[in-house]
Amino acid sequence: MNTKASTATNDEWQILRQFFDEISAMKPNDNTISDSKLVRTTGNKLKIALRGSDQRCTCARVTWGGICEVCQASPRELVYLRNFFREIRNAKKNNMPPLHVQEFIENTKKSLVT
Repeated sequence: MNTKASTATNDEWQILRQFFDEISAMKPNDNTISDSKLVRTTGNKLKIALRGSDQRCTCARVTWGGICEVCQASPRELVYLRNFFREIRNAKKNNMPPLHVQEFIENTKKSLVT
């Protein structure tokens, strides 16, 4: 992996980890979290960090049900963090009930610890 790609991946991991830590510290969570400033700010930070990078996750655009090649080559924790951001960002659009949002946060927390 070249230096530019590894720097972008490291920046992406730091941004997503900070997002996860802030969301998991908030109580209670419901699907209106999708409209929060934190989600918009994180999305903007990711766009800036990944600008010009060849290694960008395309899982949201993949239609065949698997994960993209970038995620297949990424560390497991980064894949979980990418999925967490995507699900939280789309929670309101997908009408996710507050109980499911809380369960999703707790399950992701368990996955990241182990």
